[in-house]
Amino acid sequence: MAQPLMKEAQCIASIEEPARAFAAVNVAFDSPARRLQQELERAMSGAGEQRWSARRSLGFIVLTNGAVWIALIWTIRAALS
Repeated sequence: MAQPLMKEAQCIASIEEPARAFAAVNVAFDSPARRLQQELERAMSGAGEQRWSARRSLGFIVLTNGAVWIALIWTIRAALS
């Protein structure tokens, strides 16, 4: 009868070796997912820069969109004339 190439304990050890090596590596490295989680945590906590009030935000949106529409209409009129 042929002899096995490795004993059962050696087989298990060789299978577990990459897992042990991976566990030994510091997994707290800087990854895009971890950075996003940290940024979201800061944003949701309310800490950080000041936000605009709702009235100021609405005013900015209305003025900006109004300016864009006026420029668009003016450009179309100039192109058609």
